[in-house]
Amino acid sequence: MPDSEIPRGKIAVFDINHGGLSIAKRLLKEGGFAAAFDVYRKSTPEERFEYEKKYGFPVYVDLKELAEGGYDLVCLPIHLDPTNDFYKTATETGLPMMTHHEMAGRILQSDPRMENIHLIEITGVRGKTSTGVLLAQMLSFKNGVVLHTSKGLTYWKRGEPEWIETGLSITPA
Repeated sequence: MPDSEIPRGKIAVFDINHGGLSIAKRLLKEGGFAAAFDVYRKSTPEERFEYEKKYGFPVYVDLKELAEGGYDLVCLPIHLDPTNDFYKTATETGLPMMTHHEMAGRILQSDPRMENIHLIEITGVRGKTSTGVLLAQMLSFKNGVVLHTSKGLTYWKRGEPEWIETGLSITPA
């Protein structure tokens, strides 16, 4: 599969708290099959039923479903602890893995509206917002820049930001 292609097949998307639902919804919209996994087991059976009814894919908390579900790929957040039971089960069963970051990038690259748009992602433990703001400010003297950080979504032009929205999730999804 080319690096820019959205994976097809049966995909297990981990972490409904940090973007997993959004990624699973988009995979379903793109014609694939996705199931979401609540890797922290915080959702109630009623919530999982509502998610399935609302989004059209199942949400599981069961390791058996992951181990025996016949999945082709696991999509997981980069921060998921390797000692997490779902992470360990996916590793033990030899399932290929792709991060939420990579999947979100592939989804964006497949969107014709993103043609000729450059995406830059900054990850790490410290300094992401400061680095992003500095980079957006520098690049905005040549091009318009949309910056998404923990402070919100801004549009930069000629070194100046304009607020679009505050309080958004900073997950890749």
